[in-house]
Amino acid sequence: MSDKLNDDVLLAVLEHIAEPAFDQRGYRTRQSTLLSLCLASRHLYRLVEPLLWRQVRFKSVEQLAQLRRRVAAGSPSGLTSVYTVPWQARTEHDEAVLTVADILPNIVHIELSGTYRSILPLASHSNLRRLSLWQVYLSNSSPTLPQLEQLAIRDSSAPKYLLERWLDPFHLPRLRALLFCGVRDQGTFLSLEVVVLPPILAQLEVIQTDDRSLGAHDPLAWSDEPPCLCYHGLTSEVVVRYNLYGPTSIDTPSMTRSTRRRIDAGVRREQLRERRPSVFVFPAAGVDQMARLDVPQLEEQGLCVLFDEGDSHEPQSRELVSHEFWWLARALKAERERREDEEHE
Repeated sequence: MSDKLNDDVLLAVLEHIAEPAFDQRGYRTRQSTLLSLCLASRHLYRLVEPLLWRQVRFKSVEQLAQLRRRVAAGSPSGLTSVYTVPWQARTEHDEAVLTVADILPNIVHIELSGTYRSILPLASHSNLRRLSLWQVYLSNSSPTLPQLEQLAIRDSSAPKYLLERWLDPFHLPRLRALLFCGVRDQGTFLSLEVVVLPPILAQLEVIQTDDRSLGAHDPLAWSDEPPCLCYHGLTSEVVVRYNLYGPTSIDTPSMTRSTRRRIDAGVRREQLRERRPSVFVFPAAGVDQMARLDVPQLEEQGLCVLFDEGDSHEPQSRELVSHEFWWLARALKAERERREDEEHE
């Protein structure tokens, strides 16, 4: 990469390279690429070093000790905004890997995997806006996170009583978006209905879940307060008000036709119950297959079809919830509030 380019152009390219990576291979590629650029010239070093420190990932107290030594030597850890602790097989994470606010004071996004006795140390991160728990095993703790706006709990295990206590405005007063997929208590999938209770529902703008946590007969499946976007796997026959499909559902002609048949069957089934599915969200990357879905015909039935640019359906995604659907959810909320204001006038 030439350092003779305008700094604005260079930074635009470097920002893309420095996007946070939440899997080991992606993180290694990110770091090695940025380190190589740092060595290319002093000019590039000045531009790249802040991006190199934007994300920190480690899983052991030994690596934490190394980081503390580097910070003591003057490394710019105050630039770190994304912190990742990956899965550690058959080993319980030491709480010390969460007690890093003193050396990483400006973290806004944390992604955790693995087993923890407690995640209470997260409360020391006063700027935390986004928390993702993937394959996490929690036995205790409900930290108060006053700035947290987005929370994802995916393919994890936790007692029902713990989630009921934690998912509450007292502990999470600014929470606006919740992703809740495949969460178990003693091997049994927990339903949204039993852990996401009215106090927190009243402040949420959007929920994203899947058909392991939301059934077609659940009230939340047909609610707009907040709207719940449900991800459907390849064999799912469930259709609710707001539906999300991943790339594999439309990546071949046969899968696309199968998905369309399941949608049609689900729509007919719910219409017999006088319930109307209204939104179907598909990945924008699969737009070439849309002709086989016959989107115009779906829209003629009064159904809304959205195309999502993100990857919120993936376990290790950059987005916690679909941005396109969150935008729609906010629009629905604004319309409800407008109607309520008119009724009160």
